[in-house]
Amino acid sequence: MNIFQKIFGKSPDLSFQVGDKVRDVYGSILVVTEIDPKAEHGLGIIRTRNAAGQESITALATHHLTLVGKDTLVSSPSFAPQRVRPEELSASAYLRPNMVVLCGVCHTDQGGFNCEPYRTYETTISDSTLGTELLRALKEAATMPVPANLKDEREKIFKACKVRSWNALCENALLCNISQTSEQMSFLPTQRDGRSFNHLPDLTIKIEVTASSEEIGKTLRRCFQVCS
Repeated sequence: MNIFQKIFGKSPDLSFQVGDKVRDVYGSILVVTEIDPKAEHGLGIIRTRNAAGQESITALATHHLTLVGKDTLVSSPSFAPQRVRPEELSASAYLRPNMVVLCGVCHTDQGGFNCEPYRTYETTISDSTLGTELLRALKEAATMPVPANLKDEREKIFKACKVRSWNALCENALLCNISQTSEQMSFLPTQRDGRSFNHLPDLTIKIEVTASSEEIGKTLRRCFQVCS
């Protein structure tokens, strides 16, 4: 990709570019904020912003976004999100300079949302206790209702971390996404990019679901070491 494409986010394979408005498969009207064909090990990403100001990333190679007119209002469908993938438990773990943050993740037909619980721990927490707390967060997140107000969810994690903004939360932070099925646990590292995080799927760490709490805690720390 040449420098012109990098600056202006234009891709010859797309009908839209940075600044255009697009419709996703759920009917939301979004603003395209970034296009990077080389991200995610060549899969490429499309970053968009919704009506609430939240940004999300879609794989360029598999996106289903369609261009709409520039006068179309940025909006989201009014129907309530429904949980999907009930067989998979999910959580996120942030490593900040002075704490480990665990929070639940709720997968819905409108995307993945942070949800309760939101808990913080000192970085000196033992591997065994860290593993136990992660398992507890995964289990509790699966029972939480789908978040009705994403702004309220942001305020909850801000309060737990004693910060006032997403920028402050992400500053000097590392993020791992964790999922658990009946057979295994997967730890997906990320690369920080400003106020967002890009997945590093090729570096995913997997362990048996029967692993001990100590091994789970050690694996989470290994995942943090892979993050950047």
